[in-house]
Formats: sequence, structure tokens, C-alpha cells
Amino acid sequence: MSRARTSLPGAVAVVIGVAVLAHWAGLAAAQPRPPVNPLDPPPPSGAAPANPLDPPSPPPAADNPLDPPPAAPGPGQQQPPQQQPARPLTFTKVSVRDPMVNDIVGATLLVPEGWRVEGGFQWMPLTSMQATLLLRVSDPATGASSETLPAGQFVWAAPNIGVQLRPGGNWLGSTMFPPPRGPAEFVQEVLMPGPLARLRGARLVGVQDLPKVAAEFARANNAAAGGLTVRSARLRYAYADPQDRRRAWEEDVWVTLTFGQPKGGVTFWYSGAYATRAPAGELDRLTPVLTVPASSTRVTLEWSGMLDLCRQMFQANVRGQIADTARLGELYRQHREEIAQKHRQVYEERQAAQDRQNFARREVLGGVETYKDPYGARPVELPAGYRDYWVNDKGQYVLSADPAFDPRQGSTHEWRRMERAGPRD
Repeated sequence: MSRARTSLPGAVAVVIGVAVLAHWAGLAAAQPRPPVNPLDPPPPSGAAPANPLDPPSPPPAADNPLDPPPAAPGPGQQQPPQQQPARPLTFTKVSVRDPMVNDIVGATLLVPEGWRVEGGFQWMPLTSMQATLLLRVSDPATGASSETLPAGQFVWAAPNIGVQLRPGGNWLGSTMFPPPRGPAEFVQEVLMPGPLARLRGARLVGVQDLPKVAAEFARANNAAAGGLTVRSARLRYAYADPQDRRRAWEEDVWVTLTFGQPKGGVTFWYSGAYATRAPAGELDRLTPVLTVPASSTRVTLEWSGMLDLCRQMFQANVRGQIADTARLGELYRQHREEIAQKHRQVYEERQAAQDRQNFARREVLGGVETYKDPYGARPVELPAGYRDYWVNDKGQYVLSADPAFDPRQGSTHEWRRMERAGPRD
């Protein structure tokens, strides 16, 4: 494990109907025709001339690159030829440690072999979120990347309640900002001024709503009981490289927004997002690979429990203890056993919810399949199109289309084939 800190009756009816029509047509042809009135206007010939004052016809709608592809052929129908992958694809499990919590492993994720991992945990003691994980996984050769974006908790007040809120300020641990109309506005108003500054001036070329992903997120967070509304979408942008205008990029921003019902004139809302980008024309092909780091990211039981403890302390207004780095480590040592015992059920429920969300997103993506990891409790989302899926006891995954390929040959690790899996209930 590597480290990084950072249906016949109908046919009869048709025949009978055609025969009846032919019978009445013959009777009509046998009747004498009335004389032609020479004063009748001539019948119109051809199409009516265009009225130059009519408004122009609207141009045809542009194709949405995020529209789903045509349905695959059914059983017994000819299947289109598929290009087989040229060589095995390898993912390695990477650990991310948190120096603020005694340098424990706080999260793991799968990274394509040879790709770079940057970032890590960011603690925010003056916010109710307390901490977030910001990672960027990139291919040094092409620049293709997958990036987790800051999660946010926001608050806004109606002007008639007398509370002065300044956009961007902190109010009881939430960021002051008015709720956006939808995901596109969120990206433009919140992300572009910050972590996605590279998208300023980019063209929004496609939007795809993700109702199944939103439904699973709502289920996990008991949204119906809390009066919450969830929206999830993928937005695609196209832009030129700011450093080299001759180089073009495409980028998908995956957004989930949760809106609370206004109470007393105050509205809370929440965001989660990540982005995948690749050189123009390559994003669709690379998306199954680019989404693996995000879908495979799992915080550990210990770190998740510590985060919940800090959030409870924040609500109890014990901010000073959280802001102190040394004190945070001491808190972990004191509450380690308590965290492991009391937090485990909550942790497992959250992990199962993430599994269901990943499976819902997989149906949208295409080109991704879910497999069982014989060494772990969690299913794994991996690119489709390979013949064999292997995993070893060190957390390395190898996907191969070659029937002669066997990673066990010459290896000192234990390798097992992986089997397809379905969603967790």
C-alpha cells in the first residue's frame, strides 16, 4: 500500500381495413364527376411563398455531449465491435495520513499507476464542517485529472428579519451565501471564484441531471423527514488552456446540492462536488478511469469518528480545544476506544450509503462496473471492457484483456480474481 500525504389478430384487422378502403375508393371512382367551374380559383401549386416578415426559424438545438448513448442491442441482435484495451490497467491503493490527528491513516483511494496524488486533509476549526479532504489525482503525461472540491455548509437570511449577512462571511460556523438557483449557478457563483478559477470564461456545453444519485443521497441523509431537497447534476465545460491558448480542455463538474426549508427567514444549504478533466475529445474515453479515485475514496473509521467528535465539540462551543493542534492529537488518544465502539454503526451506514450512490452514478456513466473485493468489505467501481479483474493482498488492482495474462506468475503476493457485484441494500 503506497502512501501519500497529501404480437395475429392485429394483422387480420389491418388486411380487412385495407380491403374496405379499396372498396370505397372504387365506388368513388365510378361516380360521374361534376363539371368544372371556370371561375373557381386554380388549385395552389407548390409551397406558399415565404413571408419576409415572418420571424426566422430557430436554429436546431445543439447536441448535448452528456446525453446518454443509444440503447445497447438486445439479446440476439448484432453487437457492435469493441476495441480491446491494449495493455493491463493497474490501480494502487494509496493511504492519506492526517498530521493533525497523530498522523493516522485518514483515508484511502485507488490511483492509476504512475499518476500523481496531491493534497490532503484540511482542518477548519472555525466552521461547523471542521475538516474536509481535498485531493487532486493527475496523469503527468496528459494532464488528465480528478479533483475533489471543498464541501460547504452555507446560510442565508431573508432581508426582512434584520440580520445583516455578508457573502463569504462566517455565521455560527456556516458560510454566508444566498442559495443558487441550481448546479450551474453554484459552479459560476461559488466554485469559479475559488477552486475552479480556470473555468472563468469557459463555455457550458452540456448539463445532465442525476436524479438517481440525488435520490440515494436524500435517502442516506433522511431528507424527506428533514424537509430537504436534493439536486445532483454533471456539467461539462470547454475552454482553452490559460497558459497555452492552442491547447483545449473539457471538464465535468459533478455537483450535489441540498437545500433546507427556510425557518424563521433563515435558509441552510449544503454542497459537495468533484471535477474530472482531460484534453478536448478525450474526456468521455477517460471518464471511467477518472472517476475511480473519487468513487474509491474512503475515510477510515478512526478519522471519521474523530471528525464527529470535533463537530460535537464545536456545537458545544469548545472551539479553542479544536484549534490547538496538540490538543487535537490528545483528544484522539483519549477518545480512541470510545470512537471505535460508538461510531462503528454510523460509519458502516455511511459507507453503505456511499456504495449505493456510486452504483447510481455508475448507471449514468456507462463504461464502469462494480466488483467484489475479496480482501475488503466494500465493492469497487472499475472501468469496464476488460476480461479479468485481479486484486492482491496489498491493495493493487490489475485489469487485463489478455486471456494469457496471469499476475500470479513470478509474484510474491497473493492474487485473486474479482467477481461482479450489485448494489448494496
